[in-house]
Amino acid sequence: MLVSTNGNATQSFTNTLLNNGAPVTSGASYRISANSGGYTPEEISVDPATGEITFTKALYDKMTPSDLTQPTGPTALITIEATYQGKTASYAFTVTDHFSPRDLHTSVVLDGALYVIAGRETDATTGRDDVWRSADRGVSWSRVTPTGASVPFPMDYDFASAVLGTTIYIMGGIQFGPITRYDEVWQSTDRGVTWTQATNATDPKFSARSAAAAVVLGSAGAAKLYVIGGNTTRGAGTSGLDDVWESGDGTSWTQVNASAASGDKFAARKEHSAAAVGDTVYVIAGDQGGGARRDVWTSGDKGATWTQAARNAEFPARRNHASAAQGGVLYVIGGGEGYTRLFNDVWKSTDGGRSWVNVHKNP
Repeated sequence: MLVSTNGNATQSFTNTLLNNGAPVTSGASYRISANSGGYTPEEISVDPATGEITFTKALYDKMTPSDLTQPTGPTALITIEATYQGKTASYAFTVTDHFSPRDLHTSVVLDGALYVIAGRETDATTGRDDVWRSADRGVSWSRVTPTGASVPFPMDYDFASAVLGTTIYIMGGIQFGPITRYDEVWQSTDRGVTWTQATNATDPKFSARSAAAAVVLGSAGAAKLYVIGGNTTRGAGTSGLDDVWESGDGTSWTQVNASAASGDKFAARKEHSAAAVGDTVYVIAGDQGGGARRDVWTSGDKGATWTQAARNAEFPARRNHASAAQGGVLYVIGGGEGYTRLFNDVWKSTDGGRSWVNVHKNP
């Protein structure tokens, strides 16, 4: 008796084909016998040796976004038919929509939902122009931007992001091919469905940059956006920044701390992280002059002056990491020392960044 298991799939799914109870690992042929979305064999492939079923990005791009109030994303019903030694078995499973593999994207939290915005494809050349949302803590995802539509902002990746009130903001960033850095700010008031430019050519704002950090400081009604440091173009090369800018609406920006070396702040850097506890902001690690850092800086006056909380924190030097604050506790998550040594560790500090404890080690 030839039987085939049922199951759900995301990026790929390995079919379990059994012949009289024994797994079939080779010699079977597969075909798509039915599907609900008009997908082609080029968009769904099956390895005849292993039964691994793979779905291309084109398949996901065809899926229709669900209503934003629904916790689960769009799905497609696929039926695979397997033939082995003259016997046939078929099984149906559901493909769940989710964002494609990427890096240098950004994420925010709004009304308890997670958002993933744009980023860079794994081939390191293609920028994404989509927005995704998860209402169940990252388990399932639905596309926010309409099928076939793209976000209007020119930046592809490496921008800063934050939520002020109920508005999502992205700030700065890079467009690939040729690389161009931007000083633009874009905003969405409908949870990432549509975007408008908050700044224009005459608005006072920060200089063009990428790899900056952003936080929101202040209580409701008086809260402001802050953009900290980053990477800017200098002649034929780039250099880090150590300035701080603030805005109450994303449109008009004021420089809180200039880039002149004053000795009261961190050195110019990029690929760092920032987190806020109340009205105190922290800048953590990053790339300074081409090398990864492990220092922590803190400001209680919204970036006007800075104090070094840790010169050499207990965590390894890193850049392109994430940081967060919860219940007064600071966290540093992942990142890399360079572009080949990556971390998936987690560190926490309960004393304002002065000391750190490893709560999740690199496997």
